[in-house]
Amino acid sequence: MAVIVVEGVVAAGKTALVKAIERSREWQERSTKVTISEHYTERVLELTQPTIADRQNLLVEHLSIAQALHKRWAGSRFKGNNALEPLIVMERFHLTHAAQVGDFAPFREFDAALRELGGRLILLHHPPELLLRNIVATMPSRPPMWEKWLRSLGSEKDIESYFSHLQRQSLDYYEQSCLDKQQYLAYSLSPEQLAKNTLF
Repeated sequence: MAVIVVEGVVAAGKTALVKAIERSREWQERSTKVTISEHYTERVLELTQPTIADRQNLLVEHLSIAQALHKRWAGSRFKGNNALEPLIVMERFHLTHAAQVGDFAPFREFDAALRELGGRLILLHHPPELLLRNIVATMPSRPPMWEKWLRSLGSEKDIESYFSHLQRQSLDYYEQSCLDKQQYLAYSLSPEQLAKNTLF
């Protein structure tokens, strides 16, 4: 397993899971490991109007890192030594972009490429009845710009509708993914338990 992709809408526990993975013994024992946060896989685009091509080009940049590292390992005399196999964790990737544009087709090639790397997809999602509460609860702990953007979506009903739609799309595209995959309700397990499940 060379790549772990952690997906889910805001406040589902993605960052907590990534941090738990980084604290794990399995992560510490890997000699080469990379974490690419959502600031680079998706949120770097927040203030733009990205086309599908823009999104694809961004994902290619990150995928190429994983492919290059894995190619070096697979072509070396240490192939098969899992401790030396590089591990890349991406907080958001193709599922998020597909959900935002409402179409999985332009991102299937990334799904296939991740499968070749032994990629694993983890989707965290809110119980529908708790989605709005969980998202609104993030306001006090995040920068003021976050609340400003969230409020720009409209009323709380509008916020709920926006993220409910993204979550439904993500769940639909999760089902279409050919990756080894796991899904969990947000906060149903501790970050440490999720990390353990993710790594085994």
